[in-house]
Amino acid sequence: MFLLQIHSKRRVRTVISLLTGIIGAAVFSVMPAKIAGSDALDASPALERKAKTLGNRLMSAAAGAAAGGERAAVNQAADATIDFLLPGVGSEAPGWLQRTEFEWSLREDNKPDWSILTVQPLYQSLMQTDTVFTQISALRNHPFGEARTTTNLGIGYRRLLFNDTIMVGANSFFDHEWQRDHSRIGLGAEARWNNFDFYANYYNAISGTKFEVHPNTTEKALDGYDGEIASQIPYLPSARVRAKFYHYDVTSASDLDGWSAGIEVDLHQNLQLEFGIDDDDSSSEKWFLRVRFLPASPYRPVLLRRNPIDSVAFRPRNMREQTLSKVRRENEITVQRTITVRGSVTISRGT
Repeated sequence: MFLLQIHSKRRVRTVISLLTGIIGAAVFSVMPAKIAGSDALDASPALERKAKTLGNRLMSAAAGAAAGGERAAVNQAADATIDFLLPGVGSEAPGWLQRTEFEWSLREDNKPDWSILTVQPLYQSLMQTDTVFTQISALRNHPFGEARTTTNLGIGYRRLLFNDTIMVGANSFFDHEWQRDHSRIGLGAEARWNNFDFYANYYNAISGTKFEVHPNTTEKALDGYDGEIASQIPYLPSARVRAKFYHYDVTSASDLDGWSAGIEVDLHQNLQLEFGIDDDDSSSEKWFLRVRFLPASPYRPVLLRRNPIDSVAFRPRNMREQTLSKVRRENEITVQRTITVRGSVTISRGT
């Protein structure tokens, strides 16, 4: 009787597994045709191929379960689903769209900010040894509790050295905040090799003091500079640790010095997280979180995969794949607000 119950349970699980595979195969095989027949969307051939492949693998897993290999069948079905979902959105998008990202950020005691950024080539030599590019971005932030919009327009040059193992570059930006008409010029340099990146930026305010922002209140964009270094976390190619220092020249008060540190992780081909802490002379430590949506890239290792931990600590990068990656800099203009009646000075800046 006991053996009969065991065999009955196995038969039930086998039937369920078989039905799951057949239903999954049917759903994922029919889905592209349904999408293609809708007025709003048009299924791509790649999606149709992926769906059919998933259906076939689920049917194969169900057949394995029916033959008694339930554990192997579950692993096979899980692997098939992961392979279907993880490639992400945008791998077949036009090149210009693949170099565009959207970011949502949150800082302690502040409202959520957002930005959109794109990097586009202006010139590349035949072997991509030399690259001239533009980087354009727009952000919405809340300095002093007020919603403001800033745009950034930059042009840069990069060169590959030593068989594409090192990339060096220089760039220049014009930043403008529209609500209070603050403007500045930025100059930057970068050096990137193997699994290390270094960025240095100088910011020169050109807009002067803005009077009567509010009664007895003035604002002024500040000059400053920063430097950032990043390194891949050993054995985890999808994650990087970042450290940054910065300095800004404040008028009629002590200059502002600070630092930030954080971890950046590519969770999925379309999802990147960066989180950490920031500390400066004018306030206590604050945490920050940034969430980025990026089109899928074949060069980006991600954490959500079957083998996220590598067998070696570091793998050399081919820097040719990075010639059109974004420049790391502070796109938000750092502003000093002075209330003349109280003589108080407040600084608003990004992280």
